[in-house]
Amino acid sequence: MSMKINEVEKEQEVVRGRIYRLGERLSEIKMEIELLDVQMACVLNQRDKAVERIKFLRMQRDKGVRFFRISLYVKFVSFFINWFLKIVYL
Repeated sequence: MSMKINEVEKEQEVVRGRIYRLGERLSEIKMEIELLDVQMACVLNQRDKAVERIKFLRMQRDKGVRFFRISLYVKFVSFFINWFLKIVYL
């Protein structure tokens, strides 16, 4: 009976050791997760800033394109009027 109790106590000690090591590993993993959460927040912040910058640049581009198209239209209309007037007054 005494041998069985000793064997059980040894098994319990082994299990306690495993639990302790797993607890330490769990703490390490939790710290890694916290670090990754901080890094992810930083990356998401950078992404949001980049998206806002892209939106701003697209608005600026669209304004430029709009003015360019208007200037092309004005040039075309003035060319057409000049061409038409040359034909009429020749």
